[in-house]
Order: sequence, then C-alpha cells, then structure tokens
Amino acid sequence: MTVGFGSPAHAAQPASVTMTASTNPVSSGTQLTYTIDITNTADGAVLNDVVLTDQVEGMTGLILTSSVGSCSQTANLVTCDAGSIGGFESWRVTIRGQVTAANGETLHNTATVAGTHASNTFTVSSTVSTLVSNQSTAPKADLLISVQGPTQIGELQDVQYDLTVDNAGNAHATEVTVINTLPGGFSLLSASGTSLFVCANTPPGSLTVTCTGGRVNAGTNATITIYAKSGADPGPFKDTAVVDPYNEIAESNDLNNTGSLVSTKPAPPAQTNLTITKTDLVDPIRPGDLETYTIHVVNTAATRADSVAVVDSTQGFDAASVQATTTKGVCTVDGPKVTCTQTSPTLRLNAGEAMDVTITGRIVATAGS
Repeated sequence: MTVGFGSPAHAAQPASVTMTASTNPVSSGTQLTYTIDITNTADGAVLNDVVLTDQVEGMTGLILTSSVGSCSQTANLVTCDAGSIGGFESWRVTIRGQVTAANGETLHNTATVAGTHASNTFTVSSTVSTLVSNQSTAPKADLLISVQGPTQIGELQDVQYDLTVDNAGNAHATEVTVINTLPGGFSLLSASGTSLFVCANTPPGSLTVTCTGGRVNAGTNATITIYAKSGADPGPFKDTAVVDPYNEIAESNDLNNTGSLVSTKPAPPAQTNLTITKTDLVDPIRPGDLETYTIHVVNTAATRADSVAVVDSTQGFDAASVQATTTKGVCTVDGPKVTCTQTSPTLRLNAGEAMDVTITGRIVATAGS
C-alpha cells in the first residue's frame, strides 16, 4: 500500500465576517453603531489585499474606526483597506452615525470583504437588518434648545441672548452641556444659567460659551442668559447654540439639538444737516491742464452723522488721471467716479466736524464746454 501526502486543503472560505447592530429596533435621530468582525480562517495562511466595502443607508455623520489599516468615505460608501491579515488574526471595523430613516423603515446593511488567498480571490459578506421604530421601549430625554435676542444689533451694542433648553422626553437629563457660539466680532461680558448650569468662556477671549452640569427634568426647561458686546462687523450676526453636543445623553431624537438666531444691523438713519460745497482751483482752464476740486462737508447738526459717503462723478477728466484724497475715511476711484467713505466702523462726523476731499485730474473736455 502506498500512502501519498499532498498539499493541505484550504478552507472553502478563507475569511469569515459577522456584523451586529448596537440596537434593534432603533429610533430616528439616535446613534446607531455597526460592528464588523473579520477573521482569517485560512489555516494560518496570510490573506492579502483585504478590503471591506459597505454602502450605509439611512444614516448621516458617519464616524469610522478600524483596528487594521484605515477607512475612507465617499458619500455613504465606506471603504476600509486592511492590506494583509496574518493567519488566525482578526480585524474589527465600526461604523457609527445618526439615523435619518423614518419610523417604520428597515435598514438593510451589507458589509462585503474581498481579498486574495493562495493566488485566488475570495469574497465574503454579512447582512444585518435593523428596524426604525420611534415607539420608545424605555424612557428617554428629548432635549431642544432655542435662542432669543434682538433682531437688529448696532455697533458696540450690549446684547442679551436668552437660551431655553426644553426636555420634551419622558426621562430626566443630568450633566447637560450647552455650547453657544457668539457672532463674529462679539466679546462675552457674562453668562449664567438656571438648573445647575455653570457657564464659562472657553477658551477665554473666544466666541465660545460652554455651560455644563445642567439638570433638565422631563417636561421642564432651563434657561441660560448671555450678555455680550457687538463689534464693528457689518453683519448679519448669527448666534448658535447646541445642547448635548457630544451625544452623551440617550435621547429619543438627536436631530433637534441646535438653535440659532440671525440678527441684522439696523439701516442708518437719514442724514440731515450735512452741508457740502465744491470749489475748483483753476477757472477757466484749457484742455490738457490739471484741475483740482475741493469738496468741503460739515455736520451742522447737534448729533453725530453715521455712514457718511461722498460721491463725485465730475465729467471732462481723463479717467486714468483722476486721483482723490480725503481727511476722513478712504477714497476709491472708478473711472471719473470718486467715492470717499469707510466701513467697520462706518464713516462718522461728530457734531460740528468737517471733512475735505481733494480730487485732481487732467482735462480732456473741449474748449468752450
């Protein structure tokens, strides 16, 4: 009898893959995590070019982790490249996101793993189905936040923002965090809250106000009051507040945790009691000569004039030769048109204050005009 020893037979599938969902059913607006475990079952042989793909539906804000290699995302297609997996080694990938699918839908998620083993390609997959149900089986909080404040904000104005945190759920919420971002150019004066909220400027001098430690019982609310001073930015001014920004509290709906308020700068009041005179240096003048005009503006009112602008469109100049200077603000030249003003802050003339604009240019108008 002759006994022959051949090469050992490889497993029909050199890898196994299993996928589980962190909760089933899951509510719309809550976090769901898929855990995918891949194991090399190829009798100690190495698997090469191992790649996992997963087209994730019904979720947003995906966060990916991988124990081997790295993961990337294009739209909702997740691709993870492990490279090689040694004999009997395992690889774990997690996909976490916020459920956007509607109540009653079923999320069918399939993870597919492909690679090469002993010069042969292989493909294995695993599917998990998760029901989206908004009928809560356990009490959960539902935190909402709104921002109230002025609809119009002027320069260097004291501003009060009132934040309201509501708990529309059926469970108490403790250790609640709120992060508020002030509009650009603002500076924080103070911030305080009810229901155990403690607020601070984080980091100091920034636009961020962080309030921590709040307790909002089911069916109740808490308030946070922020005092700030506006800057000289032209607006609009958007204040944004987020409750439970790190999703640390189990909620029946995580999609309603942001509130904001957009305010605008009020229109400048109609200016009165501004006088303007314009004089020329040479009169008469010949074509080709330089001419100089002086414009004198005076605020004769008893109050300050804001958003002052001087616009001159003298004809007969060579557009390329026009130059302009001003004692207040900045002048821009666009062809024969000269505009002298200022923004951030706007050009202002105090009561009794004056400004002078000087415009020079070469005459191209014909004699007698």
